[in-house]
Amino acid sequence: MAVIRETQQFKIGPIGVARVSQGGQIVGQAISSAANDIAGMLFKAGAKQAEEAGLEAAASQDRAAIISIDPKTGQPEAFSPPPGFGGIASDAYQRVIRSRFQQSIEEEIKLKANELAVQFEQSPNAVGLYETAMSDYIASMANNATGEFSGYIKDVGTSYLNATRASLAISQIRRERAAARRASIQAASQANDAIEAFVAINGPSSFGGEELSEAEFVAESANAAIADGAEAGLLSSPEVAAMSMDQRFAVARGAIRYISQNVTDSGELKKIQYAIGTQDLSAIPEQYGFLRETLSLIAETPSSFSKIEKFSDGVLADRVQLVSVYEEEAAAEAKAAQAARVFDINQSSPLNASASRTVAANQDVPTVGISLNAASEYQGLTLQSQQALLAGNEDESKAILEARDDILGATVEGLVVRALRGLTPEQANQVEAAVFNGNPSLAPQSSQESVAAVLKLANSTTPDILDQFSSEVRSYKEGPARAAELELKVNAAAFAEENIAPQINNIAITPFSDLDQAIANSIANVDGVNGLDEAVASSYKKEAYHRASLSAASTFYQTNPTEAQMDAAMAYIQTGDIGDLTPVQQQILGKVRGYTDSSGRLSELRTYMNARTSARLEQISEAETQRVKSERIFNLGAGLGNPANASDRELASEYLSTRFDSILQGRPLSQVLLGGGEDSVQILSEIKRINVMPDELHQAFSSFASGSLMVNSSPILLSHWRNLRTRVTMSGNEMLSPAVESLGAEKVATLDALSEYGRVYGDDPETIAEALAPLRRYNAEKGYRETIDTFYDDGVDSFLQGIDGLSDAPPSAYEGFRAAAIRYAALSSSLNYSQKDIQDRLERQIDVTYPDGDGYVYSAAMGRRSPASLSRIVPGNEKDFISYAQGLVNDQGVTESGQSLGLSVFAMNKVEADKFREEMITSGRGAELKGMNTLFLQPIGPANRENTQYRVTRFNPDNPLGREPVLRKVNDMMIPFVISTNDPSFVSVVRSKAEESHSNSIDKAEGRLRLFEMIGLSTGAGQ
Repeated sequence: MAVIRETQQFKIGPIGVARVSQGGQIVGQAISSAANDIAGMLFKAGAKQAEEAGLEAAASQDRAAIISIDPKTGQPEAFSPPPGFGGIASDAYQRVIRSRFQQSIEEEIKLKANELAVQFEQSPNAVGLYETAMSDYIASMANNATGEFSGYIKDVGTSYLNATRASLAISQIRRERAAARRASIQAASQANDAIEAFVAINGPSSFGGEELSEAEFVAESANAAIADGAEAGLLSSPEVAAMSMDQRFAVARGAIRYISQNVTDSGELKKIQYAIGTQDLSAIPEQYGFLRETLSLIAETPSSFSKIEKFSDGVLADRVQLVSVYEEEAAAEAKAAQAARVFDINQSSPLNASASRTVAANQDVPTVGISLNAASEYQGLTLQSQQALLAGNEDESKAILEARDDILGATVEGLVVRALRGLTPEQANQVEAAVFNGNPSLAPQSSQESVAAVLKLANSTTPDILDQFSSEVRSYKEGPARAAELELKVNAAAFAEENIAPQINNIAITPFSDLDQAIANSIANVDGVNGLDEAVASSYKKEAYHRASLSAASTFYQTNPTEAQMDAAMAYIQTGDIGDLTPVQQQILGKVRGYTDSSGRLSELRTYMNARTSARLEQISEAETQRVKSERIFNLGAGLGNPANASDRELASEYLSTRFDSILQGRPLSQVLLGGGEDSVQILSEIKRINVMPDELHQAFSSFASGSLMVNSSPILLSHWRNLRTRVTMSGNEMLSPAVESLGAEKVATLDALSEYGRVYGDDPETIAEALAPLRRYNAEKGYRETIDTFYDDGVDSFLQGIDGLSDAPPSAYEGFRAAAIRYAALSSSLNYSQKDIQDRLERQIDVTYPDGDGYVYSAAMGRRSPASLSRIVPGNEKDFISYAQGLVNDQGVTESGQSLGLSVFAMNKVEADKFREEMITSGRGAELKGMNTLFLQPIGPANRENTQYRVTRFNPDNPLGREPVLRKVNDMMIPFVISTNDPSFVSVVRSKAEESHSNSIDKAEGRLRLFEMIGLSTGAGQ
């Protein structure tokens, strides 16, 4: 549109000398023009000053007054110019207010949009939740605004809403599809690992049984998941085919591993390896048909079989070599053991025979027992010989038979001595006749039992002993010296057994330094026994050396040897190879080596040292286990435990039991935890610190979430859950505690729902059961879920988006109210509930359970509603607590960089804000209003009236989160500023206020009483 300019018109007047009357007019016009110029200059100066005043006044207005809409005018509270402002000042003032309003509103909406986007980003219905919450927020902002202000709020809000909503929707779709695809692929891979493991353990029983095996169950579940992924377009046909083949590979690998672990014949392993390598599955032995069937599924695609061939080469080739080595070692070990056994039998035979001879000749031992014991020992050794022969140990079998016959012959000699003791040669004839006729009664009375024993023993063993017995009797008849010789041998052996054998046995416990002298004494004593059989005497001497070798070996183990030194010990004894042995150990083992050479009983020493080494290694292992355990307990106490590790949870039980031994007083940890009370509170605090639950509590939560209510324990468990569930970070954000993550997302969600439901409706078992039953049914049964969702038209979650105040409550509250909505829907027919009835009930309950924080308290997720709102925690004392907090912050509060906070105040209403602003300006501190910080509180831990803790936080537009914690300095450390409703100073303020109120009440009551008394007196006088 063209600008219309006003044109000046000129008119020519008379020309000539001015008249007298016109001269005065000209002078007046000149004076007037000059005055107008001066006035214009003054006007411009005044206008500039007025504009500056308007700009300054608008700039000093508090941000809260800029963005707060006055419901009477529909304009910002600060939009009306201060009294006395003219047009220019007012225009400048409102221009700045309008600009600041637009900037502030845009910042507020942007901050809120980002905040809500972050809050709902991971929610299943992120777009819907965000759109509802943001729309409500924009509507509440524009509720009282009119005209340009209302339009601007809606325009900016809608712009941010649409932009963020679209971004969230796209991100959610991409995230969900990507997550679903990853989950499908990961699930299939994990299923294959599980199938391979099951088949490797169970082999043929993994498939084809009457009942569904673990491997079959996993395979079916994986196949269903793959089919679902393909149907949803998450997996392509080639990927599905590849996954199916991967599952076959998993079964084949598991089968090969099973064969490798369970086949101990190298020949059969080689056959299997050949069959796989040549793809000739018929070469697999019949007893391994399971493997043949499994591999035939792969063999359908020969190009893929090469993978299995490569895998089997890596497994079976090593196994073949290992089994071959085992077979060789077993053969060599058996051969060595056989030789050692033969040697040991030969070494022990003389002493055993001597003992049998001595016992048989002893008049105090009943002959019946002698014959029975000798027969039993004979039969036992005969059986051992047969077993050795069947095992292919011919030399051992012969050695056992020789030892058997020596012992039996010595027994017969002892019976001969016993039978002939005190007889004449003529009486010996009677003994011989009794044996020949098999009639003990033909022998002298003193010999009849011995003859009977020999006859009985011959029937149980071999008749050859009768010839031996008769031969000895004839020798006696021919010359009594033979009988005397036998008697002397028996007596000498008896003396040695009674006096020398114990002395030799004690050498095994003789100090190392005295061993040589002990051996010399024993040998001298053996040599001093007259008539002792040479073989027996030699055996006693070797036994002395053997006992000395055991004692010296025991001394070696007292040097605290390492595993390497114990391995080197036997090698040193046999070959002299020093290895890792110390000089002291070499000296000790040198003695062991010399003693063993003299005893000739190396195999027995080896057996002894192997046993001692095993025991020592077990001690070392136990010590190492204890050291590792102590280290893990230390790490656990330092907060380095793994809550997902079952062994760490078990260790946490032990750690807590030790840590709180004085509290437990012998009671099980589970009893104290599930019993509640102050004792459990201390333990819970430690659990929260170390971030690992003890296994008892983990199992209790898991069982509770699965539907086992643990009668009378639900209030305690839910209280523990609220205590442990979350942690608050340094920045004031709330996160799921690592201690509870091991329960899994599903059980965490169930416990959240029960916790919040219990917070609203009560924690008693019956109430929780009422919520849990429909909730679990809703999650598990599709038909039931559809019925509930149909009741709410668009589903439970859509219905909950319309619940006023729920979006401002803590995120965990959503699960509780969701459980309540499901339960109310289940009861709708019997109680005649409508959607409106349920909505009213839930909204009323939100106001009770999660009251508005009034700008003083925000939840960790920056919701305005919280169970820790001051109106709920310190009712009637809200202002007192804020004043108390304000004073502490002013004295001690600093920023994260350690700088002073500047002017910092908690939220105020308009009247309070105007009064505060006036006071600041009046006191000359108006400039501080520009940098004023707004403080608020965020609860830490459970909210209860006895003791609720708050973290002091301030809004900060420069911080990415829009807020930052207030800190304070304690012992040169910067820590979060935390205050409590149980702080003694605040409690004292409340008590003083209560006492003052009580005193005033008493004064008023006494005043009324005096008034009544005066009225009563006056009335009495009138009468």
